[in-house]
Amino acid sequence: MLGTSGAIFGPWIESHSPRMCALLGAVVFFAGHCTAALGLACREIGMLYFGYGFIGGVGLGIGYVTTIDAVIKWYPSSRGFASGLAVSGFGAGSVAFSNLNAALLRVFTVPQAFAILGTINLVVMLGCSQLMRPPHPDYNIPGVAMDMVDQSLTEINYPQQRTIQQTIKGKSANIGGQTITVGSDSGDPVLIITLSQAISSVDFWLLWLAFFVNLVFGVVLISNLASMTTNMFGMDTPTSVTTVVTIEGLFNASGRLFSGWISDSF
Repeated sequence: MLGTSGAIFGPWIESHSPRMCALLGAVVFFAGHCTAALGLACREIGMLYFGYGFIGGVGLGIGYVTTIDAVIKWYPSSRGFASGLAVSGFGAGSVAFSNLNAALLRVFTVPQAFAILGTINLVVMLGCSQLMRPPHPDYNIPGVAMDMVDQSLTEINYPQQRTIQQTIKGKSANIGGQTITVGSDSGDPVLIITLSQAISSVDFWLLWLAFFVNLVFGVVLISNLASMTTNMFGMDTPTSVTTVVTIEGLFNASGRLFSGWISDSF
């Protein structure tokens, strides 16, 4: 549901205020926690799956895409580092919540812990959403910082080898007060393509496949790390398991940040 909701709501997120989208994501994510807590209290596994898996997944997808979409618009020249910094919250969050979860379960029942975690997420996400806003329309054009616009497009060393480029060569668009034309053989910093052209390209589906494989197995690993630690290494004490999850979270966060930063160099 994370990926599906991100794709479905993507166009809507692009055309609406990031603050509004973040608020929606926070409320839906909270609703998923509450439904899961109710399902656990009633011992209804279907309600747990629907609440935390379906509803919570939709809220997660909206919040995820909203954050990335807003961040890369503010830092068009360092999109890899900016997006890496944003998604490193996934890893950093596991560091904080692995310890918080253990503390909650020592005092509260599992349904109560779900409700408390949902409330904590809601408060934090609502607070953060108030700081989210898009840059001024003339701040940048897609993929290019405004300080690059005055340069000749042929002077910008930004080679892009895309098979779809030939089908859009010569097309122009007025973006941010600038007329941009896709014309050079080596590739311009802006590719003006339609959704149908993007989806019909081989590059898109290879990129999508890479995301799909990475996300599915990454989330499976993260969500089962505690039980894997217990089963594989016999660490059945809460302190040992929490330590392993915390260490993984630190590397998870730093890996997202480092790989994003490196991608800007390439």
